[in-house]
This record gives sequence, C-alpha cells and structure tokens, in this order.
Amino acid sequence: MKKEELTNFIKNKIEKNSIFQPMLVCWNLLSIDILVWEILREIMDFYWVDKNNLFVLKDNNESLKISDVKFFISKSNIKSNYKFQIFLIENVQRLTLESSNSLLKFLEEPWLWNIVILTSKSESMILDTILSRVVQIDINWEENINNSIF
Repeated sequence: MKKEELTNFIKNKIEKNSIFQPMLVCWNLLSIDILVWEILREIMDFYWVDKNNLFVLKDNNESLKISDVKFFISKSNIKSNYKFQIFLIENVQRLTLESSNSLLKFLEEPWLWNIVILTSKSESMILDTILSRVVQIDINWEENINNSIF
C-alpha cells in the first residue's frame, strides 16, 4: 500500500463513521514512525482536529512498561470533541509480556472515535494475540523516501 492509499483508507473510514480495527504498520526502515506521523498530521489537518487528540506512546529505546500502557489506554475512554482521536504506539515490539496483555482489551474493543495505529520494524517480536487483533498494512513507500524530511 502506498502512502496516499493508506491516507485515503483512513479518511474513507472516518467519512463512513466506521469502527477502526487497529492497524499495524511494519516496515524495516528507520523512518517508519516519521512517515506515519506525516500521514497522521495530514489527516488531522484535513479534518481540523486539534493536535491534542493525537496520543503517542513514544519509543524511548526501552521496553514499554505496563504502567505506561495503562496510562496511555486510560485516555481512550474520554470522548473527543472532534470526529476522532488517534492512538499511536511506536515500536510495539518493545512491549513487555505484561504490557502486551494489558493492551489486548484496548485492541479488541476499539471505540468508534478511536483510531489505533501500531508501528514496528518487524512483526517477529510481537505477540501472536496482538497480531490477531490488528490489520497489518503492507506498505510500499520507497518512492516517498526522497520526499521525506531526510
């Protein structure tokens, strides 16, 4: 899937008020999180959604702990004043077993207004139970590398 196709796919779901199945974007490239951020900013700008409706569990090059995941998930129960809010977990393969299990309920029952996106450089380190609850997005963004911020 190309960058524009993913952007249009998300916009289409928003327009139809569809419940989003959580998405996993995998690509073995250092800039995956930056490219996903570009898409999310574009979508939020298009719908005039305040940037405070983008919640990110950032990759700090350490394991993602259960306390961090629980705090992150707690924000999903508050309905946004906008059409949607976005929850992005960078490098989901860094979740500990406990934090992965804590995330499962959030992935199983997404609210109508929540868009959940996970990124990873590889699916090999992600629990099968998480993989079974997401739509994996295969991307082909090579043509976008030269246009990115690098």
